[in-house]
Amino acid sequence: MPMEQFSLCDILRLPLRTGDNYMNRNNGLYFVIGALVIAVIGLGVYVYQEESKPDGVQLSIGRDGIAIEEK
Repeated sequence: MPMEQFSLCDILRLPLRTGDNYMNRNNGLYFVIGALVIAVIGLGVYVYQEESKPDGVQLSIGRDGIAIEEK
């Protein structure tokens, strides 16, 4: 039994009829929405980590002496 292929436009368009075809399109829509939610959460975590990094100069004192690193 061959599977139908859908374009993104077909997935986002809600059909007027019910049945298996409706469920396939509805599941595709949930997949697209879920992927967008995950992308937004990932971008938020990345931006938060970048904003929370300290700016300026880092001074390290260890066995090899003093190290100064500008950030």
